[in-house]
Amino acid sequence: MKVSLVSPYSSIANIGLRSISAVLKEKGHEVQMCFLPVPSLESSWNLSPNFEVHYPDALMEELRELTKDSRVIGLSLMSNYREVGIRITEALKRPGNTIAWGGAYPTLYPEDALSNTDVVCIGDGEEAMAELVSQIEAGTEPDNIPNLWFKGKAYPRLKAIEDISALPLADFGPQGHFVYNEQTGALVPLHSFDDYRNHFERRRRPSASGGDEMVYVFRLETSRGCPHNCTYCQNNVLKKVQSKTVRIKGLDRMKRELDMVRELFPFVKVISIEDDTFTARKDVRELVKLVKDSGFQFRCLVSPLYASEELVASLVENGLIIFTVGLQTRAPKTEKLYNRSALNRGIDDLFELFAKKYPDMPVLVDLIIDNPWETTEDRLYTLNFLLDKLPPKGLIGMNSLVIYPNTTLWEKASADGISSDFNSLKTWHWHRQPKIRYTTLVYFALKIGLPRGLVRFLESRPFLFLFERDLFTNFVIPKTTRLIKRSYMILSGRKTVPK
Repeated sequence: MKVSLVSPYSSIANIGLRSISAVLKEKGHEVQMCFLPVPSLESSWNLSPNFEVHYPDALMEELRELTKDSRVIGLSLMSNYREVGIRITEALKRPGNTIAWGGAYPTLYPEDALSNTDVVCIGDGEEAMAELVSQIEAGTEPDNIPNLWFKGKAYPRLKAIEDISALPLADFGPQGHFVYNEQTGALVPLHSFDDYRNHFERRRRPSASGGDEMVYVFRLETSRGCPHNCTYCQNNVLKKVQSKTVRIKGLDRMKRELDMVRELFPFVKVISIEDDTFTARKDVRELVKLVKDSGFQFRCLVSPLYASEELVASLVENGLIIFTVGLQTRAPKTEKLYNRSALNRGIDDLFELFAKKYPDMPVLVDLIIDNPWETTEDRLYTLNFLLDKLPPKGLIGMNSLVIYPNTTLWEKASADGISSDFNSLKTWHWHRQPKIRYTTLVYFALKIGLPRGLVRFLESRPFLFLFERDLFTNFVIPKTTRLIKRSYMILSGRKTVPK
């Protein structure tokens, strides 16, 4: 039977959807995959303060024609893609087909998702989608499928795929795969694996001959789940509805995946390991050696709790090019709010290790800002910690707090009368924020590399007294930053976007 799978994300990696496609193909079904990235959405030239995707009507019509013979259409959606999912569903729905929503958003907030589609997938989707297609192909009304909640039916029994190593390798086509080209406004078929050059992430790295070189990055997951239970994270919900344990892919499976990348995409030189806490794996040392032996460098996200000196040495020795650590906050009250007090306990020693032994290694520190519960003193506590402890090559990743549905933090926000916007921007852009605190600008000053002495001066009490006020936070600072960006765009001849 013919099935179409649709991804609206800016990246066409979509590991989960490709895994579902591989399972369906293994069972003999015809699958086409449609990727609808809008790179300008995340461009530094976009001035919109909201997460908005505006696909042209012509694309929706082309997608409708392409999927006309598909009896099942699956969409993968994150929370801020809710409105996009509604529009695509309205465009593709026709008598006789079934549209299923899966991904983070339907898993976190299935009751809301189900009001806009035929069926939602909660948690793992490979076996659920395969059974859905099988029942429809057999001519029966689909029902009683683990993880699938049908409109008008009871909440389903939930089942996790325990042995994720047994799943087939992800489907990269290229036959039957289409990618939306924002410049031409058309869906473009992929003809060869080399066509992925236009869609894979590219990053600069130091070259052996000196200077920098551009390399292609491949996203890969080695596990599902996270050992932690941070109150703001989607894993806070996944632990309740999917699996409380971290499910890992074995070394044999990982060798097959690395061999696939090397064979299909010889231009890829860097592996981006997308696990929430990669170093929680007990066999992480063997795995990074396997990555190195396969000819790749890598980057990964690490928790301070799983970052001993010996382990860091193993990562660096086997090709780590950037060390990303999730700090989020150092303020004691906020650490408690996030359930991260124990997780962040080793961060001082970790930063000291990089400052002394790996001063040239980039260390990206993820922070959560725009927290409505934090005071100015809380924000300054984290800022001063970074000024004192951040390694020489430390980088700052600023992310606005998004309160995801049904998390512990969502429940607290509801009790405290704090609303959450599905269209909130997670990645912080200085010229796109509707509200900017002065202390956030001081974080930004550190992020762009201003001398730490100057940053300390900017956080002094006279500046805070003048600028950390609602008038500046809600009006003067955001309006001024947007005016600066808009003026620069006009002067440089860049295309502007609506206010």
